[in-house]
Amino acid sequence: ILNRKKFFGQAITNFQEALDLQKGILENDHPRIISTLDNLAYSYSKNREYARAVTCYRTMLRAQISQSGTFTEECLLTFRKRVLMYDKLRLVSEAINDTKDVLRLQKTLLPKDDALVLETKALLEELVAKKKSQKAAKRQQPQPVEC
Repeated sequence: ILNRKKFFGQAITNFQEALDLQKGILENDHPRIISTLDNLAYSYSKNREYARAVTCYRTMLRAQISQSGTFTEECLLTFRKRVLMYDKLRLVSEAINDTKDVLRLQKTLLPKDDALVLETKALLEELVAKKKSQKAAKRQQPQPVEC
């Protein structure tokens, strides 16, 4: 309710308290913990605390993989949310490194032609292209002239 009313700071406090309580009684990969992490990360992102959202999504992804024993479509959605946060932070290199790590993990859990692996490869190509275009744009910026 607090997120819907755009009270993200209070929502963060409430979700963090709920997560602390849940971690005291549930396994780290319990669906309720995963759901709370998702809500907490969303609240952080709406509050423009993107680095904290990245941390939540990283923890959430580990829990999802632990729960399912493999890399599922839900894991890919969580990972894409994390990449979006890197984009908000303008950390394309970090997003590329993270994507490479996830791709290595997927290759140990899934067949190489699995749709999730192919989608992650496509995401990596997009990120690399974005980084190249950013570098090209930087090179084209006029250099300051000294008088």
